[in-house]
Amino acid sequence: MRIWLLTSEMPHEVAGGIARYVENFARLLGGAGHEVVIIARTEQECDTILAPGVRLIGVVPRLGRLHEPQANPQSDAHPAYPYNVMAYWPAFSYQLADEVIRLLHQLPPPDIIESQEYAAIPYYLLQRKLTEQTPLARIPILVQLHSPTFELAAPNQEPRYRLPEYWVAQMEKFCIVAADALLAPSHFLTRRMQAAFPQSPPIATIPLPLLKTSEPPRENGIRGQIVYVGRLELRKGILPLVKACGRLWAEGVDFTLSLIGGDVDFPPRETTVGDFLQQRYARWISDGHLKILGQLPHAEVLRHMRQAWATVVPSLWENFPNTCMESMGEGQVVLASRAGGQAEMIEADGVNGFLFEWQTPGDFERQLRKVLALSETERLQVAHNAQRRIQALCAPEQVLPQRLAHYQSIIAQQQPRVSFPTVHAPRAEGEAHPTTVPPLSSDAGQAGMLSVVIPFYNLGPYLQETLTSILAAVRPPHEVIIVNDGSTDPASLALLSEIESKKGPEHVRVVHTENQGLASARNRGAEQARGEFLSFVDADDCVEEDFFAQAIALLQRYANVAFVYSWVRYFGEAQEIWPTWNAEFPYLLSHNMLAPLVVLRRAAFLQWGRNAPVLEYNLEDYEGWVGIVEAGGLGVSLAHPLVRYRVRAGSLSRSANTNQFLYLYDLITQRHPEAYRQWGVELFNLQNANGPGLTWNHPAQTVPGPSRTHVAALVQDRERLVAEVRTLSKAWEDHVRFIEAQRVYIVNLEKRYNESAALHGDALLPLLGDEHQISRRDYELGGRVVNRLRRTWLARQVSRSSRLKKVLRATLKKGRAFLSRGE
Repeated sequence: MRIWLLTSEMPHEVAGGIARYVENFARLLGGAGHEVVIIARTEQECDTILAPGVRLIGVVPRLGRLHEPQANPQSDAHPAYPYNVMAYWPAFSYQLADEVIRLLHQLPPPDIIESQEYAAIPYYLLQRKLTEQTPLARIPILVQLHSPTFELAAPNQEPRYRLPEYWVAQMEKFCIVAADALLAPSHFLTRRMQAAFPQSPPIATIPLPLLKTSEPPRENGIRGQIVYVGRLELRKGILPLVKACGRLWAEGVDFTLSLIGGDVDFPPRETTVGDFLQQRYARWISDGHLKILGQLPHAEVLRHMRQAWATVVPSLWENFPNTCMESMGEGQVVLASRAGGQAEMIEADGVNGFLFEWQTPGDFERQLRKVLALSETERLQVAHNAQRRIQALCAPEQVLPQRLAHYQSIIAQQQPRVSFPTVHAPRAEGEAHPTTVPPLSSDAGQAGMLSVVIPFYNLGPYLQETLTSILAAVRPPHEVIIVNDGSTDPASLALLSEIESKKGPEHVRVVHTENQGLASARNRGAEQARGEFLSFVDADDCVEEDFFAQAIALLQRYANVAFVYSWVRYFGEAQEIWPTWNAEFPYLLSHNMLAPLVVLRRAAFLQWGRNAPVLEYNLEDYEGWVGIVEAGGLGVSLAHPLVRYRVRAGSLSRSANTNQFLYLYDLITQRHPEAYRQWGVELFNLQNANGPGLTWNHPAQTVPGPSRTHVAALVQDRERLVAEVRTLSKAWEDHVRFIEAQRVYIVNLEKRYNESAALHGDALLPLLGDEHQISRRDYELGGRVVNRLRRTWLARQVSRSSRLKKVLRATLKKGRAFLSRGE
């Protein structure tokens, strides 16, 4: 049998569970006479024989080529493509699919392809198998369930809804429902995935193989030495483990806990788990109770395992951990949580190992005390039982026949799909996933016929190029309907007259309407069309020659697909590629996932997707897609740029502003209240994590925020403003004190004057001079304050803003009035 294994990890580069499984299983297959090709993400290109019957082909991610110069402005001409248009894991999935399809044309085809689901690496391979004519059509793809990120995010306390991480999780879900077959090593994971994806293929449960075990243990480990092996991930229970051990140490229980494994991020604390443990438990580290040893070579890890009294597997979520399997294979006592496949390995608590529940307070401490209190004879008996148990469950002679029989069953049952897989949840609880488009009441049109509608308003300079691309298609339309939406441009009207006078292409007709807007023009064209299939192409856009053919093939193949579209190539004033995705809620409710260049079932458009004229500024097509998906129709993306969208100044999309978008989104939510109510929780989390949907680009890309330079400048301005406010406050306080002193001084002068006047009468009047004069001292003090104000940063900002000048004048006027009242 020829088997291809796809993986993101290789043992020589990554010490992860997937890497260990791939190497063990590939060697097992090769040793049994099967031909194995491992296609793996590697740091260096390679094509080598890893073991007898096992060939390794390395795929180096092109992310490192982003800095290379680009002669051609097109995105897909860049040496890093598609990493320049998508985030890392989606881009690697795309690159991997390209490589697999290339190899299928060069090597003997495999009988089956197996891939991990983690990081969604088989996403584009599955999408292209479902949407294109390639050698993949005859090869079943098995997805082996390891540890999907959408399961790990919550126990790892990671932000689940931040893009692109959220979308990678959605891609993983698609891999599960789109696979030809599924396999999991633990019943724990099988049960969780069956509950989450009732529409997925059946999941076979077969343990991972353990290639070798040690001789039965004859000596006990060092009493009191407890070892944890694995990354310091939160979901592996590392925090409750150390916390519980800390309570025991505080009570005087004497043992040592050694943590072996790489450090990972701790997002809520904005640090790493290792650094957090070192700070929080410095007391126990300094006295030797807690040791954080970091990542060690595998041989060194096994040495620590053998010397320990017991190994602990404290996970909050686990699939089928190699640590537990290898520990039991080494004849080691294992204390494990019940949250994962480790409980299935141990099976009998107190016999083959020890099990505990984190949900039961004190259960871990009780079981650890029991392990520490074992006599040497009791410990050796449990260790022997553990080794026999894992051999019976995971020995190659037990696992390999099951795996080969499973492969053969998948190959024998391989059949073409008749419905397109979808992650989109049913609209109502208990409702089955749609296998056909819901019943259509509208006229379905002539079977197999394609009608193309071109809404037109004063776009004469572009129409001929658009028509040429449409008529040059491999599958040209049976009719092209140009809907003239009240054009006024003489050149545009002359071109339409030429087409109507039969000097234009055949099967092209013009329908004239009063100017009512783009939405009404599309609706009118759809009503006039006669075909079963309908395509909208704006009068300044173009299509590639095989777009219609590929789209119609999908609509004819899958009864539940309502509309098909492709990636978009921008041209004109922009040279970019915009990836599109299968339309699904809730993301589609926040942001459009496709351009208005589609092929769809005409009846589906007329019944659910009519463009709403009330959306006069923009988003009229987007609201139509929401309506079709809400009704149960699927939208499917072709993963290549097969349409060209012209970017030009003055177009509706380029002229839109934020106020328009906010108004339009408000209208859309009013038109689809049930959908927004149903998906409200996820929509809130998506927009809370990524900002308003109108700022998004596509789901496999980080939502752009303000640049670090801009943020730094704002922080600097804020600090400068705070400093100036403090300076002005002090100056103002000084000035108020001065004025108060002057007021007291004047009151005293008036008092003395009145006293003198009473004594000397009119003889004092010539001494006072003009009543409006200001003393030299007053001039000097006031001038100092004014000069101090003029030199401030705030004064410079005021001088540049007419609005701030008005505010300052009004404030000074109120201040003078206040002082004149002597308050």
